[in-house]
Amino acid sequence: MRWAYIGQLEQGSTSRMRFEALQMILGDEICSVDLSPLLHTSKISDFLAWRFKEGPAIGKISQSIMGQFESIDCVDLIWIDKAAFIAKDAMKFLRQKASHLLHFTPDPAFVYHKSRHFLSSVGLYDTLVTTKRYELDHYNQFKSEGASVILVPQGIDLNVHRDSCAFDDKKVAISFIGHAEPSRIRLLNYLLNQGIPIYLAGRGWQSCISRNKRYLNNTLFYAGEGIYGSAYGEFLSSCLFSLGLVSDLAPDLTTTRTLEIPACGSAIFLPRNEESVSLFGEDEAFFYSGQEDIVTQYFESLADMSALKQKICKAKERVQRDFTYESIIRNILNQCVPWEVCK
Repeated sequence: MRWAYIGQLEQGSTSRMRFEALQMILGDEICSVDLSPLLHTSKISDFLAWRFKEGPAIGKISQSIMGQFESIDCVDLIWIDKAAFIAKDAMKFLRQKASHLLHFTPDPAFVYHKSRHFLSSVGLYDTLVTTKRYELDHYNQFKSEGASVILVPQGIDLNVHRDSCAFDDKKVAISFIGHAEPSRIRLLNYLLNQGIPIYLAGRGWQSCISRNKRYLNNTLFYAGEGIYGSAYGEFLSSCLFSLGLVSDLAPDLTTTRTLEIPACGSAIFLPRNEESVSLFGEDEAFFYSGQEDIVTQYFESLADMSALKQKICKAKERVQRDFTYESIIRNILNQCVPWEVCK
């Protein structure tokens, strides 16, 4: 199969994880365009691109795409990952090159991260893949008549999201990776006041840490604004428990960490909702309706470490079996290209 890929290929990015899964399934690509260098050139250009999806980077991306595909004839499949930065002129060019044009994004492309470039080009795709159930109506409204929309779960990469810490060596603590938000700050303050150790990473936590100096390096441990690559999985794997919090800023009921945490061998606390309970059973995750539930389940589970270990193992086996990027992408391809190509 002649296929090509366009996306951000930074190490540790989910885009790269999907690219590598595609290589595993389809073999080597005839062309790939890494957008990452073009989105990291200067402060002004980067700001305009990331904040407004405008500026010099957009033109450079179009030039790069058309330059690399100019000498290529028809391609069976062009997979475009997160097309927010690709202008319509480049998309029309790609449409002429591709027998099948597919877009994938794990992000909300209509409600948030909105890009006029993507909105103007939605009708050019044969297949549109999203992880956001609440955006399905938007996709169906903007897609072309013959195009298909596929809803998939978030995914994991077993090279990154794996259990690297033996059960007996895990810290008796709760980890969390994510941005600071008011509800998250209130929850962490509550857990610390209940005597639960917290291992934390993410942006915007400085004021919270300053107010909790009495806990710092005692029951509150801050690993910095960002953890990437293998260190990401190791951080989640190092604690017995992790918080699978959703954001107040988006209507998501689950996140990428909903699957990454169990894959890394940490027992996950999930808000009880229709999506979370459809992914895991009561014997695989801890569900909570209020902050008191987290504290109660935390201390009760420590009284039966054998049951806790079993819960962790069952959830880990589930996500490793059903939610790898390889299995998700095989399912996508089976719906839009011949099975003989991707079995």
